[in-house]
Amino acid sequence: MDFDEPFKNLLTQGMVLKDGSKMSKSKGNTVDPDEIFENYGADTARLFILSDSPPARDFDWSDAGVEGCYKFLNRVWRLISTNQNNINLNYKLNFPLEKSNDDLVRTVHIAIKGITNDISNDFQFNTVISKYRELVNAIYDWQAKKLNLNDEDKMVLSFAIISMIKLMSPVAVHLTEEAWHELGGDGSIHEQEWCKWDENLAKASSITLVVQVNGKVKDKIEVDEGFSDEEMKSTALESPKIKALTDGMTIVKTIVVPKKLVNIVVK
Repeated sequence: MDFDEPFKNLLTQGMVLKDGSKMSKSKGNTVDPDEIFENYGADTARLFILSDSPPARDFDWSDAGVEGCYKFLNRVWRLISTNQNNINLNYKLNFPLEKSNDDLVRTVHIAIKGITNDISNDFQFNTVISKYRELVNAIYDWQAKKLNLNDEDKMVLSFAIISMIKLMSPVAVHLTEEAWHELGGDGSIHEQEWCKWDENLAKASSITLVVQVNGKVKDKIEVDEGFSDEEMKSTALESPKIKALTDGMTIVKTIVVPKKLVNIVVK
């Protein structure tokens, strides 16, 4: 008998473990969520549960992990609160930007694209949260290099922090809502338009990939800095110069030095 499935996709989540064993009342190894909420808040619990592993895999509860997530959220809050007077909800970016500002803007666009795609791709919130951390670190690093903020700096900082708040709103529900109102935002952060990225700005900075054949340089190719080892390998092998040099030969192995070179060994 033919019939339509009641849903398009099925996500079966993994088990929650404690000290390597499945968490259950019968084993007495459960964690009282009310204690987590009282000591750390609901956002911390949500962040930790989503950050540990892909949703389809088992998840091992860790008190140290909860503490780490709590510290991260406090770090996010400090970033927002200490910059409150420099943040303009009606920011405007006027290109071209100073180099360090342009780098941060590009980092934010890369984060927007990556986080948006990860949420859409089987709810991969563990990688989303990893990208949250990278974005927060990038903003802190940028700020550490700025002694006094000029008007352009403040616009770039506003763009970065407001984008961060919106991107974190599906996970840190309460923190982002509070931050939005502290900054003078109208309505709820959860009713705001989702961040959009510019494809040109979402490209990582380029690097020169050196391609060798049997240890000798045969080509140099400009590639995105964010290329994975596999992407670097495939780019090198698809180079017309390399194809011509390796035509009819056997590729024994391909050695990749991340962000530097690909050495193709042939015989």
